[in-house]
Amino acid sequence: GKIGERLYHLGRAAVGRESREALVELARRQEKKGDFQSAMRNLELAEGMAVDDVEAAIHIRLKIGEELIGLGKLNEALAHFDETRERLKKLSNSEVNVRLKVSTLEHLGAAYIRANSLEKAKASFHSGLTLMEEFPGAEPQKKVIFENYLGRIDYQEGRLAEAEAVFRKSHEVWQKLPDDQRRRVINNDLAEVLMALGKHEEARAHLLNQLEFFREIQNEPLQVKAFYNLAETEAALDHQDTSIEYFKRAIDLAKSQKNFDMLLRAYNGIGRIYHLRQDFENSRKYYDRALTIAQKLQDFQSQAGIETNLGIVLASLDRLSEATPHLKVAVRLAESLGKGLYEQYFLASAKLEL
Repeated sequence: GKIGERLYHLGRAAVGRESREALVELARRQEKKGDFQSAMRNLELAEGMAVDDVEAAIHIRLKIGEELIGLGKLNEALAHFDETRERLKKLSNSEVNVRLKVSTLEHLGAAYIRANSLEKAKASFHSGLTLMEEFPGAEPQKKVIFENYLGRIDYQEGRLAEAEAVFRKSHEVWQKLPDDQRRRVINNDLAEVLMALGKHEEARAHLLNQLEFFREIQNEPLQVKAFYNLAETEAALDHQDTSIEYFKRAIDLAKSQKNFDMLLRAYNGIGRIYHLRQDFENSRKYYDRALTIAQKLQDFQSQAGIETNLGIVLASLDRLSEATPHLKVAVRLAESLGKGLYEQYFLASAKLEL
């Protein structure tokens, strides 16, 4: 559009800070459209204009690493983040630099989690917490954010009891923070850990409180996630109608944000509930929608699961000639994805049905 063109020309005019900021903004818009390659090119140009501004240069470097993840170049992204971390170590610990280091370590840690490099993520968050201990002056909510990230790593590595303890403790600290600081802490995953532990009633109460908070701060992506988790919790409690209602509310919000990942999960969730009810016609309809999105996102693990479910549903409707191709795709995908538990489960289910 016109704004994109204006940013493009301003960026290439190379007039210092203004051009650099135009290129970063242009890259942000391109990333939103999934054009990681163009975003990357513009960020590299912007980085060349940030030689005299340490903070801007580091911010742009982090963005470049995120584009590399978007392009699926994980090894390059990790090397890029490692180099950024080394640059950070060379800065003195003046008050301004400590604030910059803490902020950068937060972004680095989150990026390492995205790249599934959990040991490096842990090291980043621990470094940040140590810095905050040694040089007071960081914002109090930062400590809570870092602790929550460490809890998330415990959760991802399957240490549920440890994750629960971390999130409960940080939630208590969070409740005592002033309003403006509480608004900046949005990464407590206690509800999800409670769900994983089978404590669904408590998870539901926690999610309803979270939903209220996310509405208050007008954070729609997190409202979608809360609706989705409420749907899963109600499904686990066998409240199927309520679950479908929550899935539909997640879908309405996710559509307005073009949040395809959550749309995929919510459509699949409704398909699963109709499947359990043996309402195969409705189940097929929602699985079909989920499958279209999984293919568009190239989310092969989700696709393997949905192809298996669709095959089983179509077979239940006596539409065997339609079921077989889905199950064959599921087998092919599951075999190519490796030896994870999910993949083995889909592989076994699809082969059994075939």
